Amino acid sequence: MSRQILSDMALNTAEVKALHKNLSASKLAIISEALSIAPTLKASLDSGWLISERPVEFSTEIMLRIELPLFSGGSSIAQLKNLRAQRTINELNLRQKKRKNMYMSLVLLIIFRH
Repeated sequence: MSRQILSDMALNTAEVKALHKNLSASKLAIISEALSIAPTLKASLDSGWLISERPVEFSTEIMLRIELPLFSGGSSIAQLKNLRAQRTINELNLRQKKRKNMYMSLVLLIIFRH
């Protein structure tokens, strides 16, 4: 068995794939949480005809609203820090599993060659 085949097998196990999914999920959770504490801008447009008076007039209103999460930011920032820590843990778990699998594949390669 070649080293490349063993290497591919070691890096494509179900556990490694699951750890990749966990890492992707933690990255998406960070993005979601970061967006929840970002300021938001909302715009609305209202227009219509004023028929009650002569001459008939057309009116348009544009409203802009900025929302700043001033008082809910503390818990959100703490949650964001927790999510980043979880992402780091997931990265380390994935790296550790890949190294362990690569080590085992090298051991198998040495055993099969002798």
